[in-house]
Amino acid sequence: MPTSSNDPAAPHRIRIHSPNPAGLSGARREISITVTAVFHPLEGCKQQLSDALATCIPAVHSEQGCQLYATHDAEDETITMIEK
Repeated sequence: MPTSSNDPAAPHRIRIHSPNPAGLSGARREISITVTAVFHPLEGCKQQLSDALATCIPAVHSEQGCQLYATHDAEDETITMIEK
């Protein structure tokens, strides 16, 4: 079941409940989710978008469970964001 929160800044985790190897039900394990987003900024807005995403880096890195948050400005004028 996904966890939920009314706070949009709260970290989101998905918990999977499945039987453990011993056959006992209710065992919990956390899985890692990787989110990849490719942005196609309007002409002339790439730097503004890149700067906005960069300002999020310290806050996202401080979130519990954050393993990675990075952006990449590609030569094709797209910006790719990866969060794990």
